[in-house]
Amino acid sequence: MILRSTFTLASWALILGASFSKADDATSKSKTGPPDIVISGQILKDDARDKLRNAPSKVHALRLEKDRVYLAELVGEGINPFVHLEDSAGNVLSQGMNRANNVSRLRFTVPKDDIFLFYVASLGGGEGKYALSVKPFVAAPAIPLATPVANKPTEIQGQLRADDPPDQFRDYPSKVHTIDLAAGKTYVIDMISNQFDSYLMLQNASAVIIAQDDDSGGNLNSRIRFQPPANGRYRVVTTTFNGQVGAFTLRVTEQPK
Repeated sequence: MILRSTFTLASWALILGASFSKADDATSKSKTGPPDIVISGQILKDDARDKLRNAPSKVHALRLEKDRVYLAELVGEGINPFVHLEDSAGNVLSQGMNRANNVSRLRFTVPKDDIFLFYVASLGGGEGKYALSVKPFVAAPAIPLATPVANKPTEIQGQLRADDPPDQFRDYPSKVHTIDLAAGKTYVIDMISNQFDSYLMLQNASAVIIAQDDDSGGNLNSRIRFQPPANGRYRVVTTTFNGQVGAFTLRVTEQPK
């Protein structure tokens, strides 16, 4: 469900109007879950200045639901956009990462039911149009990998696309793979591509980073050597160093003792 708005919030009376908790878009086909919000606006030189950039800004407020994860994307037209998030008390909770194509993005887990303020500004302090979207973040299903055995590596061919979900640490398109590894064995994980600069992360089952690598595989390929401290399921995140995408090979090899 998408709610579209062009309001600029100048008072709490207006601020309190936008909510993820209740959707009133009669044309929407979605019946469950919070809606997506899309807000269009324009930054002008006389707008109030935000406290982080000291630049003209607009502020938009949304009521968000506790424990949900949201993805906010700010797209600028003729400006290098910057978005940051505050709670209703004015505490800064998150700042957007700026990537290519005039996009500032942040991902946020809501600590409590409350109204949250999205401040929209420009890194250069300029004027321009923008579109702010806020939507529930839905992670793509992880791709299961077979556990390699001696002399039989696990290898798959993958395709990283620009619209793949961003990873939470580098904010670039990514794919997540899961694999069961055994304690006492040594594994080499390779991500190989001749189309983009690969970046590889290894995480535990709770998505905590254990290791990460850019170019240890030679050229622009990534390699992680890992000896698990315990039997368990691990997450292999394939992503990109600089936002480029394309085809890649992911290979996991058990090293001989």
